[in-house]
Amino acid sequence: MKLEFMKIKEYSSIGNFICTENSICFYGEKIDDRSIKMVDLISSQCKYCFEVLYENKTNSFSVNGSNIKFIEFEKYILGEIKKNNIKNILLESTSLGYTELLIILLKISKEDSSIQITILYAEPLEYTKKSQNELDSETYELSEDYHPHKYIKPFLLNEPHDFTSSRAATLISFIGFEENRLGRVIEKNNDDNKYNEFIYIMPVPGFKFGWENISLSKHYHLIDNYKEIHYTPADDPYETYRILEKIVENNPHKKIVIMPLGTKPCTIGASIFLVNKKIENKYDIATKFDFPIKSKGRSKGISKIYEYSLKLI
Repeated sequence: MKLEFMKIKEYSSIGNFICTENSICFYGEKIDDRSIKMVDLISSQCKYCFEVLYENKTNSFSVNGSNIKFIEFEKYILGEIKKNNIKNILLESTSLGYTELLIILLKISKEDSSIQITILYAEPLEYTKKSQNELDSETYELSEDYHPHKYIKPFLLNEPHDFTSSRAATLISFIGFEENRLGRVIEKNNDDNKYNEFIYIMPVPGFKFGWENISLSKHYHLIDNYKEIHYTPADDPYETYRILEKIVENNPHKKIVIMPLGTKPCTIGASIFLVNKKIENKYDIATKFDFPIKSKGRSKGISKIYEYSLKLI
């Protein structure tokens, strides 16, 4: 079954959200003000709560501290949904990483009953800056390190693309505050030519006025080889979905790799898009990721809170 957007709701206060009765909730690691407060909120309201963390080195999941193999994760999730007769699923995306969010949505799509899905996201009031960098006041302490880029199964290209331009893929990359994430991709591409075209998606407008200018200034020296640039609001996964659909429809016969390196709402839109296109099996689309090790205390406070409602059709 496919995922369909229903509505987007905005809250000015964390206390205004009420968890739907008989919901199952998935959340990730608590690393800063907003993830701590969001997880504490839903944990106090929802009866069935699961902390889900993807383990990159072992390609497995930690669920409430227990190791679940990647191939057994679907059985585990659907088993919990059926066992507890769940009709409402809540994903706390502030804390969930990309892999966790993507794979949970994919597994939920295998459910054949009427399911309502709610995705919560809390914007940061501010990001933590690197105090030691006096020359650049807009350098942020978001990630401690990154892993090598790799595909997330089962979102693979139908066949490996080789080193010739005819087989190389088009890369769609979202842009955030960390220029070294895209820089690593471009530097590696200079050696192996895996991508012959680059399409970038910028968060415009940003969460706050002027934040989009930070993203642009960080990446300006990297995007001179771009084919095209698109713009999507930093807080709108539906618009992100719509733009990705337009890009793919305009490039129906190309191999496409999506890297969501930008805001979490953009990542949500990309995740829903990838799940639906995987179900359609119409295009050759994959996704790669660098599995960042997020910095503790990477943001402070909570600004707006968004509720994105979906349903299975």
